[in-house]
Amino acid sequence: MSGIAGIFNTDGRPVNGEALDCMVEALAHRGPDGRGAWLEGPAGLGHRMFHETPESLKERQPCVDQAAQLVLTADARIDNREDLIRQLDLTAGDPLLVPDSRLILLAYARWGEDCPERLLGDFAFALWDGRRRSLFCARDYIGVKPFYYTYRNNRFLFASELKGILCLDDVPRELNEEMIASYLATDFEDKEITFYQGLFRLPPAHTMRLDKQGFRLRCYWQPDPVTELRLKSDTEYAEAFREVFAEAVRCRLRSAFPVASMLSGGMDSSSITCMARDLLAREGRGRTLKTFSATYDHLSNNKRINERRYQDSVIAMGGIEPHAVSMKEFGPLEAYLEGQRGMDFPYIGWTHYLDRGLFPRVRDEGARIILVGQGGDDVVQHGYELLPYLAKNLQLRRFYRESRALAQTQGVPIFRVLWRSGLRQRIPPLLLFLWHLARYRKAPTKTPLLSNLAISPNLLRSTRIFERAREQEDSAKQPSTLRQVHAKAFTMGLVAFVFEMCDQLYYDFSLVGRFPFYDRRVAEFCLSLPADQKLSEGWTRIVLRRAMEGILPVENQWRPGKADLSPHIDFKLQGQERQLLIQTLERVSPLIADYVDVNKLREICERYGHSSQPEDLFMSFWPAICLGVFMMKDSFHSANREEVNRTKLELTA
Repeated sequence: MSGIAGIFNTDGRPVNGEALDCMVEALAHRGPDGRGAWLEGPAGLGHRMFHETPESLKERQPCVDQAAQLVLTADARIDNREDLIRQLDLTAGDPLLVPDSRLILLAYARWGEDCPERLLGDFAFALWDGRRRSLFCARDYIGVKPFYYTYRNNRFLFASELKGILCLDDVPRELNEEMIASYLATDFEDKEITFYQGLFRLPPAHTMRLDKQGFRLRCYWQPDPVTELRLKSDTEYAEAFREVFAEAVRCRLRSAFPVASMLSGGMDSSSITCMARDLLAREGRGRTLKTFSATYDHLSNNKRINERRYQDSVIAMGGIEPHAVSMKEFGPLEAYLEGQRGMDFPYIGWTHYLDRGLFPRVRDEGARIILVGQGGDDVVQHGYELLPYLAKNLQLRRFYRESRALAQTQGVPIFRVLWRSGLRQRIPPLLLFLWHLARYRKAPTKTPLLSNLAISPNLLRSTRIFERAREQEDSAKQPSTLRQVHAKAFTMGLVAFVFEMCDQLYYDFSLVGRFPFYDRRVAEFCLSLPADQKLSEGWTRIVLRRAMEGILPVENQWRPGKADLSPHIDFKLQGQERQLLIQTLERVSPLIADYVDVNKLREICERYGHSSQPEDLFMSFWPAICLGVFMMKDSFHSANREEVNRTKLELTA
């Protein structure tokens, strides 16, 4: 894991070495363990080294194969190492010490542009092919590792972070209104655009080939919406899931340093923690898993957020080294002001205060990687979509039986489940419209894209946001299989955006996140499951619950829901951070006036401050505030920490 950067002049001009040095230096925070650069004629590759795996301790990048005329710079962790070593006939020396970068280079030498399809893990890389005089780039299937680029005037620039490109004076910094509108509308389906005109992201599961003719994008992986796994019993499904999930966790335990895990108490983080604990014990090398948990004792009476019971049940099983950190002093806005200083774009960071509280402790314990439960909801999937599918296909007996069971496990009235899952779809649209008008005294919003009241009407009209809203509305009307709905849940654009956000935020603490649920093998396995392995007898994600039998504490295994962090966010923003919120809004208002109706934004923030149900208003103002903080920093045209810190001090004075 590390940082990559490079230049390719497709017209044959020699690379400017000073420009490449500038790009590599801009990524210094990603690689404190070494730097490297390679230049030859029109191509130049740079690298910052972050030691993480045992193989990386002696790794040097860029990786060069003189005989094959191949040069690689990679930010990668390859998980199917044993398979690749066997397929590539690596028998000389100790093949287990071969760095991941070398495996990628040899895979390209063997399979060419098809090599990413054979790689499992998290990766982004660029490879110079001297014989073909071309540059080949690739990004992992889900987008854990970022890859940014720009191509202007026959010059291609790429880097792990936008700052690795924007550091060059001749790269324009014009903001992209299309992305700003998408961000404010919380629509992230475009996986290529960025907040800057002319700067782009290589989409997940894509490769790019560049030569003097230009560049060509190719998608090398797509979810399979057809194939269904057929086993004989629920037990066989659970055993099969446990096997593939254990392998995903095992691969992510590969570390030259202590291993850490986030333990919120939810089923996802608890499953990863308990599986990792058992695998480390079986390994017999004396490694102990360090867990880190956020606590909310100041809100102990609020059952929506208090996870202590579930955290303690995992800790009571032993085999881990637990660490707990109180979140009482950590609020969302102050954490965002602090975190934005190193970011290249505004992010949706209402839970970023968790990182600010936990990650310094993780770093102090000597860990460099941390296991994260992110993705369990979308990859394993709750299975809620089964209910409207049953209603639509008139399987009414099963629809009612599953709805009643779901209502019982979640402790809600059965009518609510029936209404949301099937009855609503059977009522004529005109009647629904009139009912909504009578109850809320306004017409219903047809799409979430238009639900943010603070977005400027001028911005909506000048961008494609209305067009995308219509496209989404039309798409929702198209018939979809349950498997297609499932596939979309874990491949939507928001997933890649969140990974790009996490990548930068984690590196701010010299940490790398690992996400077992997003292992490609786990995702493909879960997608192939029959519907009754996702929702059955009122229990969501049933295959995960059955697979964790004897591994998870029973109360974690069969808990019906999860924590809601909004009580703490509201506690801070309506209390200790209320004045900071008002000051920040006034400071950023002139900067965002072209994109946001500032008067409406002030009105929403005022109502939020006195609302008994503030969660209904939070997302109507939070993205605009975050955008303003980003623009305030970006107006300096510099990532100078001293200037950004001065701004933060002015806001908090």
